[in-house]
Amino acid sequence: RDLMVGDLLILDTPDERRARTIISGMDGVVSVELFGAKVHVVVTKADSMAEKLRERLSAEGIAVTKIEQAVPNLEDVFVSLLRSPGTQELE
Repeated sequence: RDLMVGDLLILDTPDERRARTIISGMDGVVSVELFGAKVHVVVTKADSMAEKLRERLSAEGIAVTKIEQAVPNLEDVFVSLLRSPGTQELE
């Protein structure tokens, strides 16, 4: 977990695919992944980004049921490491 870059926020929204597309390019967002019906968002700072995510999605007409900071699981850390700068792609 110490290897993960950033903080993990989990979003609960009925439109997870559209939410993922919208927030992917936001400043402060490191990565966005779908885990079932939840959107796992790795951000630079959870405390400042949670409200920004909610505001942006609301402006796009997407309801957010819940946003919570969570402890990353092994899969979150693995995905974070694969997407971090300096990681070489396998050929």
